[in-house]
Amino acid sequence: MNPNVEDEASWIVHTIPGFPKALRGYVFPPAEIQKGHLFICLTIKESEIDAI
Repeated sequence: MNPNVEDEASWIVHTIPGFPKALRGYVFPPAEIQKGHLFICLTIKESEIDAI
């Protein structure tokens, strides 16, 4: 993220374990639980937004 650039935006996605609460129960295999997190950060120029 560059505060000196006016035609860019950042989109950050982060998971929070247990949020939101699932409507139905589900189970992950125990070996996969520690691998089940996600973090994404995208920096996009304003001129590229429509293409996405």
